[in-house]
Amino acid sequence: MRLSKAPAPQTTEALAALLVVWVTWLWANPYQGIWHDARVYLVMAYRHLAPEAFARDVWFMFGAQDRSSLFDELYAGLLAVSPVDVAAKAVALVGGMVWAVGAVWLARVTIGPRWGLWAAVLLCVLAPPYTFIASKIFVLTESFATARPYAMGLTLAGMAAYVQGGRLIAVAALSAGIALHPLMASWGVLAVLGLAMPDRSIAAALLVGLVVVIGAAALGLEPLQPMDAAWFQLVQSTSAIVLAPSVEALALDQNLWWLAILLIAGRLGTETYRRLYLLVGCLAAWGLFASVVLSFHFPAAWPVQAQPWRALWLAVAVGIIAAVDVCRQSRRSAYPWLWPAVLLGSYLLAGQAWGGVLLLITWALHVCPKIGEIPAKVWGDLSLPSRKVVVTAGAVWLLLVTFFAVFSHDTYQHWILPGITRSIEVPTMLTTLVVPLLMVWGVSRLNGWIKIWGVVALVLISGVLWDQRPSALRLVESRYDPAGQNASLRGSYQRGDVVYWPDSDLGPWLELATAGYAQNVQAIGIVFSRDHAVLLQTRLHRIRGLQPPTPWDQAFQTDDLHAPYYYPARWDGRALRSLCLDPDLDLVVLSSPARGLDAHVTVQRPGAGVLQMYRCATLRNRASAGANQGEALD
Repeated sequence: MRLSKAPAPQTTEALAALLVVWVTWLWANPYQGIWHDARVYLVMAYRHLAPEAFARDVWFMFGAQDRSSLFDELYAGLLAVSPVDVAAKAVALVGGMVWAVGAVWLARVTIGPRWGLWAAVLLCVLAPPYTFIASKIFVLTESFATARPYAMGLTLAGMAAYVQGGRLIAVAALSAGIALHPLMASWGVLAVLGLAMPDRSIAAALLVGLVVVIGAAALGLEPLQPMDAAWFQLVQSTSAIVLAPSVEALALDQNLWWLAILLIAGRLGTETYRRLYLLVGCLAAWGLFASVVLSFHFPAAWPVQAQPWRALWLAVAVGIIAAVDVCRQSRRSAYPWLWPAVLLGSYLLAGQAWGGVLLLITWALHVCPKIGEIPAKVWGDLSLPSRKVVVTAGAVWLLLVTFFAVFSHDTYQHWILPGITRSIEVPTMLTTLVVPLLMVWGVSRLNGWIKIWGVVALVLISGVLWDQRPSALRLVESRYDPAGQNASLRGSYQRGDVVYWPDSDLGPWLELATAGYAQNVQAIGIVFSRDHAVLLQTRLHRIRGLQPPTPWDQAFQTDDLHAPYYYPARWDGRALRSLCLDPDLDLVVLSSPARGLDAHVTVQRPGAGVLQMYRCATLRNRASAGANQGEALD
């Protein structure tokens, strides 16, 4: 498809729009510190600075995701010149800016500056999940330090550049996105390739690709063979986001809404970009279908690792723009309020087993008017008073749905203001949606220098308020050091030691900057290596077997390596000696002494109590000496 070249926007206006959108992102996505996947991205950057320190870590022994990304090398370069907490915050902040750039660029290109501004704002303040199961573990906007916001923002920018005619810029942006996160950016590349190809070529490519994959699997190509039962069970129980645990866990209605809005925009949106909407919808539908097949029928290793469900992020992002585009086009119809009402009502119901279905039915009625002939006849037979009753009932129903969808699940955030020791409790809806939208509305009504200075003031205020970490978390993150030079712990261990620290899941990695033995966070990414999954399971089962049973043991799956009962905090001397018989374990760190066993080293940490450190080599030597002495007596 050949798209017309849009005129270049005025630089000042575009910059003001970008800053306003970024401000809304800052408000809607406050910084909460190093959590979620920011933990693994940070330790991968640590590893680039000192590979030998993590050589025996179960997460790195069998390969890691950083081998296919440049993000961690760039992150490591920043860590070499900046404290960890400052670097992580900067990476998250710039990631939000990159996402805002991509959102503004694509939205302005497709639906113009005025409506594009609101679409870009929604891309930054809404946080819909893009998963194929009912989970919010991955949402469209992130405010922690990972490669995803960079890759996703660059992907949107590359698509915008392509449809504008800037092919070199598109190639550069999409290549950068692939270099940072191939699993996210590749879907934008496929969308651009689809735009460049006629429909018949796309169909032929899909058919040939499907035949090649099926043929390779039938011939026994190992990466296309099903995962063995043990590995499959571990991944499905631990990483449900990769392999759905059950049909009931699928978020079909939620994802049908995004597919339906892309189909609707493919008929009612801006004519120039209808094919783009349909292509993105097809990619998302294929990714959703492939994920279901992999989960329940044929879990081939490579396709599972490719995680085709990630195509849904692009459907969600482009779907938001498509929804605004449909509302924009509906202004010219006889009922300009109809499509906005339908989209809002169905969106609020999406995920509850009928919002997406209702929107899909609406699309079907629009495409095939004959389907709606019976309802239209019934409507025509109603008297005017009856119609008013139906319309009023529908309006009341929509208002009630809106009220309960918005307020019944509303939560509160504790906002920390500079110079105030106590936090202020405010509704999440207020800070993440109402305030950003009001700011955009207010700024859009200003002109000239007043608008520029207003935007600058909002950027400064939002930047100051963005960091919402409590003081306790700031203290913990200030102890993170990629060189392992924490003053209170220096000399109590050696870099490269394998450490088990049950009370601090991130302690071995981020405070000691050394290999971990068995941590909750190490269960991330077990889909990429069977050996990684099995070894971690073996260690965790052994740890659990050394502990007494608890009343809540039955509440957890033994194959879920994230289950909290794998990480006990109380140890006795006998269990600790047994644990240290594993020659791969060098050091155990406890917050309280093991019953009946004195620590080899105690470390006082300011504001964090006393750490009890047990050297496993010493315990193994004692056990060996005792065994030899017993043999001599015999």
